Amino acid sequence: SGITVPEGASIMQVAATIDFRSSTITGRALNEGGNPMAGVPVVLVSSDPKKRTIDRYFKTTFADSNGNYSLSSVIPGSYLMVLWPESDPYTVQDPDVMEQLEKQATRVSVERASSATQDLKMTSEIRVIAQTFAQ
Repeated sequence: SGITVPEGASIMQVAATIDFRSSTITGRALNEGGNPMAGVPVVLVSSDPKKRTIDRYFKTTFADSNGNYSLSSVIPGSYLMVLWPESDPYTVQDPDVMEQLEKQATRVSVERASSATQDLKMTSEIRVIAQTFAQ
């Protein structure tokens, strides 16, 4: 988050820890009836608006034929997840789209070197948002 060096400091000792142990999020993509959705984009984006345009905090994958998905190499932190009904999941990075999706997205947090399971459901509200911005 930054280092502040006081004025007039002649010597300053800094220690840093670099940890390459990332996290994984798995789950199922489901339609409103609770049935698996195949091939739908799954989007993970930081819940911190300042990090949303940084590629490290944005991940996407597609649900397999059984609706299962897996996102690996996730940096520990808090995220918003959504199933995106359009073909271009990167649309979610648009600040105007994200402003609308924030209320509909599922929140998930992951710790260092952990796994989380989160099923996601496609809602009519998300479909309306996607259709609005696809035009």
